[in-house]
Amino acid sequence: MNILVTGSAGFFGNFVTNYLMDRGHYVIGLDNLSRKGSALNAQRQQEDSRMIFKRCDISDQHQLD
Repeated sequence: MNILVTGSAGFFGNFVTNYLMDRGHYVIGLDNLSRKGSALNAQRQQEDSRMIFKRCDISDQHQLD
């Protein structure tokens, strides 16, 4: 199953993303990387073939296109 996770590199989003991937799901993660440590989480997530990551702010509609 493909699942969209917003804030995927944050504290909770990172946990949810890893949980889903560990159970065989494919994850599309969105995050603006505004929190300390998020860039490292995003980097680790992108190393997994079940993850597609996009750096963007969901409050900016132009970035979501």
